[in-house]
Amino acid sequence: MDEIKSAVTIRQVAEEAGVSIGTVDRILHNRGRVSKETSSKVMEIIEKLGYKPNIHASLLSIKKVVKIAVIIPYFQSGEFWSFIYEGIRQAEEELVSYNPEISILYYNQFDGDSFRKACSQCLSIKPNGVIMSPIHRDLSAQFVEKIKVPVVFLDTCVEDCNYFAYYGIDLGESARILADLLFTQNRDFEPVVNFNILSESGFYSEAFLRRDKGLESFMKERNIDCEIHKCMISSSDFLKNVSIFDQFFEKHPDVHHAITMTSRAHLISDWMEIRDVKDLTIYGYDATVANVRSLKKGSIRFLIAQRTDAQACRATRELVQYLTLGTRPQKRDNFFPIDILTRYNVDYYIQ
Repeated sequence: MDEIKSAVTIRQVAEEAGVSIGTVDRILHNRGRVSKETSSKVMEIIEKLGYKPNIHASLLSIKKVVKIAVIIPYFQSGEFWSFIYEGIRQAEEELVSYNPEISILYYNQFDGDSFRKACSQCLSIKPNGVIMSPIHRDLSAQFVEKIKVPVVFLDTCVEDCNYFAYYGIDLGESARILADLLFTQNRDFEPVVNFNILSESGFYSEAFLRRDKGLESFMKERNIDCEIHKCMISSSDFLKNVSIFDQFFEKHPDVHHAITMTSRAHLISDWMEIRDVKDLTIYGYDATVANVRSLKKGSIRFLIAQRTDAQACRATRELVQYLTLGTRPQKRDNFFPIDILTRYNVDYYIQ
């Protein structure tokens, strides 16, 4: 019986009590304001479950503040990077006993100079560890060699540098899944358009390049002879995109399948809605708020999705635990499931 009780975690206590992990921790360590009613309820559940706090971790955290720098692009609520942010904040709450100090540094993902500035700012605060997405491949590799502390990659990975760990999906495989769906629907190999975002400087993100390579390898392996038109769009200029879409489909009326290797599939579906286009099938990535809205309307047929919040939460948790307790992740490359969403299962997914 004692062995079973000793295995009870703070998460189980929080779930049983219907409160956050941070609330349980504040009650255990008498920090912050918690109502008497909540405190009594939590203590009753602790006694009932036989929870025993990790005294070693608590004592260690008091002696050492762990500084983590997170380098991610600017975002708006509901966009891809907002889920990364939420996962990091969730981990921060769970790890309150370890006393982490997390600084989030933002940059424009389409601007190399903006990324350099964020990296320079990171160097100046002298963190114990870094979490980042290496959107700019070469600049990221240079930064990893310069920072000299454990660096964790999210979303994509640069293999030929000394990174500490990676948490995310296999981007090449995610493209092969999209290709499989595309050519199951498009059995006659009608022309396809691949809409993607290109910065003014001509920069392609590392994630885009890996997915593009995955699509090409799928087609080559299966001898698929299908014309893929490539068309660049803006990440934010809606009127410019309307003009681009109008011109493209006026010139290519035979194209009825559209893909994008970014999380902006909703930009195509927004154009479809204002132009009342019905004969275009869209395949995209990520369960952003805008993409899910279009998926539920039926203008996007499939979304290849991933649990970015879970990836960020686990990455933060395991980096902090390594820096405080010395426990390394079981794997260097931690691959997460790749999900296929339709209008019929998306509600269950986002819950």
